[in-house]
Amino acid sequence: MWNLDALRNRAGIPGRRTDADPVTRPGRHVLRTVLDARAVGLDVVVPDDAVRAVDVESGDGARAVGRRRAAGAMFASARTALAEE
Repeated sequence: MWNLDALRNRAGIPGRRTDADPVTRPGRHVLRTVLDARAVGLDVVVPDDAVRAVDVESGDGARAVGRRRAAGAMFASARTALAEE
């Protein structure tokens, strides 16, 4: 299993985003990590078959994907993303 906080620290991205409350803010840590990484100029590949949207309100997932794309994140299968490391 990946430790997202360890990866963030290794990449020099400040803050801790994986402690989002899974009831009131599920899935926000993926979006925030993507936005934070892009903000410091890192390339980001989201393994789209390894993450899923949680719609607390209708359309949340689609909006999150749109924000990731707008920030410049790339999307690929987990197998492809890992092969490119």
